[in-house]
Amino acid sequence: MKKYRLIKNYPGCSWTLNSICSNDFIWDNGKKVYLKNYPEFWEEVIEKDYEILSFKHKGSNHIWKNDSQLKDTFCIVDGKAGFTSLEEINRYPKVYEIHSIKRLSDGKIFILGDIIKHNNNVAYPIGELTKITIVNDTLFFESNRNYYGFNANMCFISKVQQPLFITEDGFPIYQGDTYWCVNTAPHLWSIFQQTAKERTILNKTVIAFKSVDLAQKYIDDNKPKVKLFTTEDGVDIFEGDEVFELINNTKIFRITFLKCTSMTGKNSRKYFSTKEKAREYILMNKPCLSINDFLSVSYFTVKSKNRTIKRLKKLVNLKL
Repeated sequence: MKKYRLIKNYPGCSWTLNSICSNDFIWDNGKKVYLKNYPEFWEEVIEKDYEILSFKHKGSNHIWKNDSQLKDTFCIVDGKAGFTSLEEINRYPKVYEIHSIKRLSDGKIFILGDIIKHNNNVAYPIGELTKITIVNDTLFFESNRNYYGFNANMCFISKVQQPLFITEDGFPIYQGDTYWCVNTAPHLWSIFQQTAKERTILNKTVIAFKSVDLAQKYIDDNKPKVKLFTTEDGVDIFEGDEVFELINNTKIFRITFLKCTSMTGKNSRKYFSTKEKAREYILMNKPCLSINDFLSVSYFTVKSKNRTIKRLKKLVNLKL
């Protein structure tokens, strides 16, 4: 509802000078009188819908921010100068410009450099906020794409949300979005999920992904591999490699397939790069040849045969 101030008395008016009417009409002799029709007596009260938060010195680029303890008083952000008044700043419009404001109706803050758009006029393209001006207590914005030569009243302007960052797989991340992080620090190389906050900034060692599968693939493709051990057949093995483990339990050999972890190889078992190499080892080392098998391909005298049999039995017993 609009408000009006009485700026001039007239006959029959019961209001005192400078009184403010919170409606846009009054009752006069039983008649409803709209005040906008009598501008010579009633002036519309335009309430400011903004608060200036900071100014910028055009020469030095210093930012003067509003000091909340002192009304209409500003101090330089880096503290290298004292205070100055709003009156002083307004006296030199060629020296200072508005750097940031707050729209009181919704609490939105606008800063030079923000990306803005006009909510109702498609002819006003999305662009960067380059200038904030005040005309009769009404705020106007200009952008770097103001090709049509007009300003926009601040009530029609909104900020275009900009992504906090773009993930490695090409997705824009805004406040509240979830994403996956790969920590590439040499002692970590881990994956964890995060939710973006207003001031989220990625650490130097963190790479973000929208897809957890792509995050894992990045680790698989890029994580430096540390050698775990060398197999019996001379192949270097790293974490994640696949090997064949040879288990010799009471002289019974068993081949097991497994994927290596950081703990693999820290025992007395033997490892091979292929199943064929493991079988070859068994063939060459397993005590499975009988004495009769040996005698069947050998030629001895009776005396030497008996002596050889005794020696072979003794050797086999040692192997069992």
